Amino acid sequence: MFRKERRSLLFGNRKTSIGARQSNLNLMEEIEKKEFLYVWIDILGFKNELLKEDEGVYNRLFEIKNNFKEHFSEPTLKAIVSISDGLVLVWSIDNDLKEIFQQLAKLQLNFILENNYVIRGAISVGTISEKLYRQYVSKDSDNEKYEIEKVENKNNDIFLISNGLVKAYEMESKEIKWPIIATDLETIERLRSIKRINNENEFFGLQKINGNNKMYLYMIDFLEHLEDKQMEYENFLLKKLNENQNNRKIFEKYYWLLEYYKNRMGSNVFEKFREFYDGVLI
Repeated sequence: MFRKERRSLLFGNRKTSIGARQSNLNLMEEIEKKEFLYVWIDILGFKNELLKEDEGVYNRLFEIKNNFKEHFSEPTLKAIVSISDGLVLVWSIDNDLKEIFQQLAKLQLNFILENNYVIRGAISVGTISEKLYRQYVSKDSDNEKYEIEKVENKNNDIFLISNGLVKAYEMESKEIKWPIIATDLETIERLRSIKRINNENEFFGLQKINGNNKMYLYMIDFLEHLEDKQMEYENFLLKKLNENQNNRKIFEKYYWLLEYYKNRMGSNVFEKFREFYDGVLI
């Protein structure tokens, strides 16, 4: 009798334990998530400049870093967070993606010409915890949506706890070699799915280019907004190509930008850059 009760008690505990564990798993699965569009961008060459340990350089970089965040502070953003020489930009997926990328293209070009630094970045989609979102964001009783306050406070920090930031950072550092803002096909397909677009030719205004490891990337075409700034951009390229002729790694990045520019503007720019054409690097 004792053995039977003891055996029943043991199996009963085991059953309860398994049930509790399953309940916890179900609870984890029920946690709601919110998806957002993430863009990670950083200033190329910023860290190398810091190694010079020059007071004048420090002051100039301090100004550029402040300009960087101010420059990309766009009204439709959910959050903008500065991390070292980079920025985390977050938008609601509900926004018009083409408009976001068009605005980013204009901001990218203007930053380059105003600061003489190029930027590189990646676009991804990521989730944050619905619970955290509700906890740190006030509820709008009129439309029952949650709006992030447009000030620098802890509300912005919840957007750093996201796989979207991780994916964007990893893509920028490992897959994107050139000074562009781009994404991969997986992200494009996720955006199509979210927007319920059944069209394999929908790239939200992004331009398809060859990437690393035999994969394609889809970049923001910032030269589309060059307009009357053509001479200014050419002078920028000439300056950077001349400055970096002895540093092949950096030179190749600006040479790629030259090829990108030539492909868009045509062969009429060849003469001005003839001295640099010793082979195609892209």
